[in-house]
Amino acid sequence: MTLIELMLVMGLIAVMMGMGLGAFATLDPGRRAALGQVTSLLRTAHNTAVALGAPARVTLDRETGEILTVGMRVVGTWHFEDETLSGSDGIDGVFLGSGSLLDDDGFMGRGLSFDGAPAGARAEFPVQDDPAFDLTDGFSLEISYKPEHLVGAQLIEIGDAFQLQTTAGGGLSATLYRREVDALGQPRRGGRVGVQAGGGALRPDQWNHVRCVYDKRTLRLLVNGVPLASTASDVSVWNVEGPLLVGGGTTLPSGILDRLVLAVVVGSEKGVLPLGVDFT
Repeated sequence: MTLIELMLVMGLIAVMMGMGLGAFATLDPGRRAALGQVTSLLRTAHNTAVALGAPARVTLDRETGEILTVGMRVVGTWHFEDETLSGSDGIDGVFLGSGSLLDDDGFMGRGLSFDGAPAGARAEFPVQDDPAFDLTDGFSLEISYKPEHLVGAQLIEIGDAFQLQTTAGGGLSATLYRREVDALGQPRRGGRVGVQAGGGALRPDQWNHVRCVYDKRTLRLLVNGVPLASTASDVSVWNVEGPLLVGGGTTLPSGILDRLVLAVVVGSEKGVLPLGVDFT
C-alpha cells in the first residue's frame, strides 16, 4: 500500500470514528511538539490570569513562529469618588493647584474635571513610594475620558517614565523613556519611544476608553478596544522616580476623566515553533 493510499484509508477511518482530519497530526512529530508547546503556554497564561485576578495576553507571530505569553497584575485603580482620591491598593491622591476637581457626571459615579482650574492643576498619587509600580518589563494603563473640546493636553504622567497626552483634533500620543547604561555601567534615563494616533481617535461629548499597553515587544494605543497605533520596541522602561499625575500640564484636559487603572507585567514566557511548522 502506498503512502497516499494509507493516508486515504486513515482519513476515512478518522471521519467514521468522528475524529476529524486532525488525526493527520499524529503522523507529524513536529506538529505534535508544536501542539504541546502551544498548549503549555496557553495553560501558563490561564493559570497566571487566575492567580493574579488580571488578564493575560498571548501573542502569535506568524512570520517568526514565536508565541509570547504576558501576565499582568493590577497595582492601582482610582475612581475619583471623593476628595480623598482613594485608590484600591491604599495609594490615595491629593489635589494640587486647585480646590476639588470632582464632577458628578463621571463614567461611574463622580469623575475628575479640570474645567475652570488654573494651569498646572493636577491630581497627584505617590506611586514612586511603592515598589509594585515597576514598569520595567511593561505595563497597561487605562482611563475613561469624555472630552468636551479636542485640545492638546497632558492626561497622565508616571514619574519620569511615561506620558499620555491628547493632541489637537482628538489625537493621542504616548511616550515612554527607556532604561540605558552609560559608559561606566551605571543606569540612566535614555531616549524616548513614542506612538501617536491621529485626529479623530477621541470622540467629543462621549466616553472614550483609552488604553496604552507595552510588553517589551510593542507599544500600542487602543480606544474602546480598537487598536489605533503601535510601534515595535524591546527596551526596558526607566524607573518610576516621581508621582503619577493626572493633568498638570500648561494646557489641562477638557471634559471629565474617570476609572484609571494601572497594571504591570509580572511574568512572560516565549516559545518558538519547530522548523517546518507555522501558524495557519
